[in-house]
Amino acid sequence: MAAPVLLSLAAVVALLASASPSASPAAADPRLAAHAATRRGSPEPRPPSDLLVDFSTTIAHPREVITVSVHVRDAAGKPTDAAVAVDSDSGEVGAVERAQEGLYRARLTVPTALPGTRSLFVIAHTGGISADAILPLAPGPVATLRLAGPATLAADRLAPLQIDVAVLDAFGNPAEVIPAAHALHGVVGTPARVGPGRWVVDYQPRRVSADVDDEVSVEAGATRGTHVVRLLAAADWASFGPRLGVAFDAGGAGLAVSGEASMWHRLDDLRVGFALDVAWWSLGRSGTARGPGGPLSLSGDRSYLPLTASAAAGRALGSRLTAWASLGGGAALVMTTARLSGQPSASEAGWAPAATAALGLDLRAGMGAPFVEVRGSWIGDPGLKTLSGSVWPILVQLGYRFDAR
Repeated sequence: MAAPVLLSLAAVVALLASASPSASPAAADPRLAAHAATRRGSPEPRPPSDLLVDFSTTIAHPREVITVSVHVRDAAGKPTDAAVAVDSDSGEVGAVERAQEGLYRARLTVPTALPGTRSLFVIAHTGGISADAILPLAPGPVATLRLAGPATLAADRLAPLQIDVAVLDAFGNPAEVIPAAHALHGVVGTPARVGPGRWVVDYQPRRVSADVDDEVSVEAGATRGTHVVRLLAAADWASFGPRLGVAFDAGGAGLAVSGEASMWHRLDDLRVGFALDVAWWSLGRSGTARGPGGPLSLSGDRSYLPLTASAAAGRALGSRLTAWASLGGGAALVMTTARLSGQPSASEAGWAPAATAALGLDLRAGMGAPFVEVRGSWIGDPGLKTLSGSVWPILVQLGYRFDAR
């Protein structure tokens, strides 16, 4: 009888042990555990089938921090979770964080030195699935202008030279901003693009009377850069030019026309030269004379054609203005015509000695210099029957000297 009783007790112990939680079939079989979890309302993630990458901006700049978003979808196009990784060919990518089901984000810091492609290539992947996107990059605002060109230049240079301009942001990246150039003593052309952020500007110096520093300034955005060029005035040159003005003497005033040819040599701020001048003016006179039959009308014209050679000296009053003086002499052809009422006119001509002295002021402009001068002359007695004695005319004239270098 004892054996059947012991067997029954063992069966009861085994039955109690099978009812204990530590002996649960679900704990012994992981598949049963997953099934149990599903029954409790926490389904397993569905396998990803597609990824989509986008950015928080359409264009990024150096050192800017942007957000990369990765959208994960299952085969039915619904959001699903996965282990997502994000990489970029440039810049620094932070940790990937889950924002919500099927949406992951990472912070990406744009590099300060932009790649030559001016873009970032970003790829996201999970398992055997990947997706990529390209983000355009642009430099920051213009921060630096670098100008390069010759330090000295002869101001009589005929062909323009080029000044190189580099337009850069704060990190040295080429900036695509069109610059504008200006110069005080020269003419600058329209900047021409030769590469990313690289430009050349044609610079043509004007002729100057004395050595001077010219400042070529370039502006791009709110940034300004300068390049200083030392302009060297020519040491020797020739010039010629016409003059037009008025001649005055005791007999009245008349139109004066003249011209000159000269040679010059520069000595620092001084210039010395030699000039040949020719001029012409005419003055009229009228009056009455007592005759046997009563008063007679008397009129006459006097014309002068002096030919003189002069020594000249000038001093620069800045880069473009020059004051000068000349002194010389020569000979003048004096022509007279006398008319008495009722009588044929009588004309005479003869040569007389001449002397001249002038003061003037000229301003460098273009290929020469406009000027104003006051010239005093002395013309001796020509020894004519209709005219005797010397005259002291004064000429006030405007002219333009064309340089021939």
